Amino acid sequence: MICKRLHEVLNSGLRFGCKSGDYTYPDRIIQNGIVVMYEKGEKAHGDDKVVAVLCHRDQNGVLTLLNRQFVLEDSFNGTLRKHIGMCILNRDEHPYLRVWRTMPSISTSVESLTSLRDMDFETVLEKQITQYVQDHMSFTLINVDDVQARFDLRDRLFWTVRNCDECGPSPDWLGLQSPLPGIRESGLWEYHLGGYINTEENVNYVESKLIR
Repeated sequence: MICKRLHEVLNSGLRFGCKSGDYTYPDRIIQNGIVVMYEKGEKAHGDDKVVAVLCHRDQNGVLTLLNRQFVLEDSFNGTLRKHIGMCILNRDEHPYLRVWRTMPSISTSVESLTSLRDMDFETVLEKQITQYVQDHMSFTLINVDDVQARFDLRDRLFWTVRNCDECGPSPDWLGLQSPLPGIRESGLWEYHLGGYINTEENVNYVESKLIR
């Protein structure tokens, strides 16, 4: 099975983490590539399960991408953080979920939301998100310099896991609290439209570019 082989390869890579804003193996963090994320308690094929596949458009952007998820307490700049925040709010049945769900992406103006936002509350929530990400998540890196190749491979990795019957979420996964069915059903913190699954050739490429 191609997904099992993919997980075997990815789990053989150097495993990074972040605590209190400091990354493990900071000298091994690449400039361009794909961030494959794992989460405590999530397993597939006898290995740690992929829960997100992230990449960046700007060159030399891996560290910025990582900081947006692990360090910067601003969920406007990190889709993963926004989804985790939605799960926390939905789990707690908090009315602020209505505001949080309407938060635009990094490329969209936020001026229209200013009157609705409670910045003191968001500060507390952002700290909860940071603690969750740093306590529960780790990642491996795949070195891919070309931007189009990065996004093509990101989509293939995502859809390989998304289409695998053995890669569902555990019963305790926080993402099951998401108001978005695409996240609850996939066991992944993101979703993309369309895409192709990996081939053995793609997995061999990942193996050759994986940081170890």
